Amino acid sequence: GRYHYLLNKYDDIAVLDVRGPIVSYESWINRFFGMVSYEEIANAAVTASRDPNISKILLKMDSPGGTVKGVDECCNTLRLLAKNELPIYTLVSGEMNSAAYFIGSVATKIFSTALSISGSIGAVRPLISQFNMLKDMGIDVKILRSPEFKALGHPLEPMNDKAIEVHQQSTEHFAQLFEQYVAENRGTTVELVREKFGQGKTFIGQLAVDNGLVDEITTFEAVIKRLRSND
Repeated sequence: GRYHYLLNKYDDIAVLDVRGPIVSYESWINRFFGMVSYEEIANAAVTASRDPNISKILLKMDSPGGTVKGVDECCNTLRLLAKNELPIYTLVSGEMNSAAYFIGSVATKIFSTALSISGSIGAVRPLISQFNMLKDMGIDVKILRSPEFKALGHPLEPMNDKAIEVHQQSTEHFAQLFEQYVAENRGTTVELVREKFGQGKTFIGQLAVDNGLVDEITTFEAVIKRLRSND
């Protein structure tokens, strides 16, 4: 069907390939640049769920993460499907970091290949100022704003402590929401996620298992065989 480039069928298992950086919106250009969107992931999962011969979904993840916008809606869609008796499993096949882990953590069980990387739980937000560059070019810029926090940290104004403080607060808020989702998905506490899930670090293979991010080291073929036998 429409999402054939994301979905493969192994008997009653729908394998949903999530590869590359994740963006917010569905577009033909995503495939051209090796990206995927939250909309495509959610829509492909819904498409698989409508097939009466599909009894479970395997998210095959190889993504460094992506944007914030849309990740919660995608996760909520997958949660709803799982709640309606369509089990979702995840296999880390390469990497599952940041927003990719946000999505993949919704699974009943997370598998990983031995050399795959998982983690990077948190948020990052670049704050860039082009003010000095423009000044060197003889270009004078003044940002006029009302009220005082409108577009604070605009790239055409000098870097300042107030902008850094405000953007740091919002970044920490995003990170806290990320931790809450992961804690709910993994059936643990936010405190444990903060303490043991790496504080933004990534883990390879067995180290991801040891720290609770992944449940088991295996292979794609072994996972398919297990899910076919309903283990």
